[in-house]
Amino acid sequence: VRESAVEVLAGIGGSQAVEPLIKSLTDKELFVRKAGVIALGEIKDPRVIPVLIEMLDDEEDIREEAVGALKSIAESTKDITSLEKLFSVKSHEEIQLAGTESFIAIGKPAVESLIKILLNRDNEDARKYAAIALGEIKDPRAVMPLIAALTDENSGLGDMANKALIKIGKPATISLIKTVMFGDKDFQKQAVYILKEIDDPAAVNYLCQKVESLKYKDQAQAKKYAELLKTIDPDAH
Repeated sequence: VRESAVEVLAGIGGSQAVEPLIKSLTDKELFVRKAGVIALGEIKDPRVIPVLIEMLDDEEDIREEAVGALKSIAESTKDITSLEKLFSVKSHEEIQLAGTESFIAIGKPAVESLIKILLNRDNEDARKYAAIALGEIKDPRAVMPLIAALTDENSGLGDMANKALIKIGKPATISLIKTVMFGDKDFQKQAVYILKEIDDPAAVNYLCQKVESLKYKDQAQAKKYAELLKTIDPDAH
């Protein structure tokens, strides 16, 4: 009977069914809770995200349905706060992958939130997906946070940041040049690779100007810029 009631509520759908369906998630019977989770996933109301996240600690059948429901919400919502909550879920990358596509669809208004996720070390998987989204959105505000992530200890994040900076392209050029002069060898190697991939003529022009302006003031710095110039463009003079 209780399962039938849940199915009726699912059929009604909409916001009026949300609260009764949430109550069904505390039912002692697994099949009732499962039906409630499925129904909430079909309604796709972002208000249910916190309770669905709690259901990830339930029995395996419930967990699978909760992941599916959260994924459905992630694919459909354009609410940034809701997507931030979805990105907080650990050990379920399919949810974050779905949320990544929604963040990309939102575009520039999502950049600040994505940068916050990128810098948050509490969820390493979420950081990688944030880097992917930032690369697709191509907003210059993401350049310095992505540069900082290049040599992060998080396995895979550096590679994602590398690809994101290449996608952002020319707006990343000067920042990469400025930071490469002070980074360690590993960072310098990555930055040079990115600069080559971007292939921005402004990089060569900027480096030529720095070499020229520093050759009498600071020969050591001028030499470093000249070496970087030669690495990026062997034909530059």
